[in-house]
Amino acid sequence: DTYPDNILGMYENLTITKAFLIMEYAMDVIIYLIVIGIIILVQGLIEKIDLDSISEEVVKRAKLISKFCVGTIVIHGILNILYNGLQFVFIKKLFAVKGVVSVPIVIVLVMLIIMLFTQFILDAKSIKEENDMFI
Repeated sequence: DTYPDNILGMYENLTITKAFLIMEYAMDVIIYLIVIGIIILVQGLIEKIDLDSISEEVVKRAKLISKFCVGTIVIHGILNILYNGLQFVFIKKLFAVKGVVSVPIVIVLVMLIIMLFTQFILDAKSIKEENDMFI
């Protein structure tokens, strides 16, 4: 009780600001963990690929990975919208506001490359099935 009221108010606001900084880093960690998971799935897919006979399991995995890639980009967008919205709600209590629209170019490029790779597998499977019908 020896502190003036304004110092206690500043400490409360600083706690909220710290919480938002932690939230910002947590969002990045979540996205990077998802990307690492996708890369692990792609490695497993590469091990299973035999271009002479693409199995249904490989096709299912390729579709799943493609959905995860799209989901990662959507999750990143939603997290950024929620974070910026929460900052707007608490703007009077924050010492630092970081209202940034983040477009993760590297993550988007990696996801697009993985999606192209999985699409290549799906197309190779359909072409192989077409060729097998003619023989």
